[in-house]
Amino acid sequence: MRILWFTNCLLPKAYELFGLRQSYQGGGWMESQLNALREYYPKVKICIATANFVPHTVKRFDDGVQYICFPYCRRLRQEWIEPMLDEAAAVVRDYCPDLVHVHGSELFYGLIAEHPTVSCPVAVSLQGLIGPYSAWPAFFGNHTPLEVLRLQRGLELLKGHGLIPEYLRFQHDAQREHRILAAIRHVMGRTQWDCDYAMAVNPALNYYHVGELLRRPFWGASWSLHNCFRNTIIFTNAGHPRKGADVLLKAFRIVLKRFPNARLLIAGSIGPADAYGSHIYRQLEEFDERVSLLGTLTPQEMVAALLGSHVFVSPSFIDNSPNALCEAQLLGMPVISTYVGGVPSLIKDRQTGVFAVAGDPSSIAGRIMEIFEGDDFATFLGTNGRKFAMQRHDPYTVVNQLIQAYEAVLGKK
Repeated sequence: MRILWFTNCLLPKAYELFGLRQSYQGGGWMESQLNALREYYPKVKICIATANFVPHTVKRFDDGVQYICFPYCRRLRQEWIEPMLDEAAAVVRDYCPDLVHVHGSELFYGLIAEHPTVSCPVAVSLQGLIGPYSAWPAFFGNHTPLEVLRLQRGLELLKGHGLIPEYLRFQHDAQREHRILAAIRHVMGRTQWDCDYAMAVNPALNYYHVGELLRRPFWGASWSLHNCFRNTIIFTNAGHPRKGADVLLKAFRIVLKRFPNARLLIAGSIGPADAYGSHIYRQLEEFDERVSLLGTLTPQEMVAALLGSHVFVSPSFIDNSPNALCEAQLLGMPVISTYVGGVPSLIKDRQTGVFAVAGDPSSIAGRIMEIFEGDDFATFLGTNGRKFAMQRHDPYTVVNQLIQAYEAVLGKK
């Protein structure tokens, strides 16, 4: 097989090959998928193409894999997308793949299936889903319209930055995603929720379950209650209201009443310069040193932070298959999540994790304190969650699911 991948972001290796500064820590799980695919099916030829801020199309080769970077336009309005689709179609014609695999429905790549010069089959694998994410209750969490206005600075609005312009862009992107799913014939997904959503948009499409590979450092360590810092909560990605940081901070206030020595660790970036980031920073002032901002971490640093914590919490208002939760499960630590989106495909309640009510601080606080007070329960959840995650993310299993999907798309199965 000759497979051409289009990815929403450069893989970590590609930054090095193209001499670009890695400003985004994503793509690690796709690189894991690439490495496992080449290990188990070395005869499969892979080319990976991504749009980025380069003046012209650049090609690099590394260990048998071709990487292509073509010019990206910052403004993704329709009149700018067409030239970029032409660039992407030129990549397809130049590489002549048997199949095009588009990673993610968030950007324009899925529209390549409609391009008149592309004749090979195109499959889109789902990551997040812009359509459901763009709904007001999911995007803004439990913030009222008045609170959203207060979280938007006038200067940000004039420059097209901040939550409200981002929300409007999500509305536009959701329409494009709907167009992609309505036209595409082949979709790969990870959860029952993304399957249901894709089939609701296009009942005629073919859906293939293909699991997700996690970054290698998370396979080499194991969480232990005896080696963690007791009563420490860890959470990632507090930079957007849909991730539920406001709700978790309210839950943390409740937890502190019973566990005054509790600590909260927040991994990921929070922009102090934007209005929402400033809003989060103001709330953190009351907690003094009981809340620590870890910033953007390498995979190895994230492993260490998780192993040193008592419980992982995901208070999100919407998610499909959050990598951070899966990685915490793989390490064998107890996890708490809201019952949203595709997460019910990742957690069996009170067996491999615990569910809380989205937007409800008391529900989240109750589950955290249950973990803090129940050592046997915490260990039970972690052990079962690890066993479940190891099966779900097993490299050989996932790569075989991917190959079977490719063969089905190509009509070989």
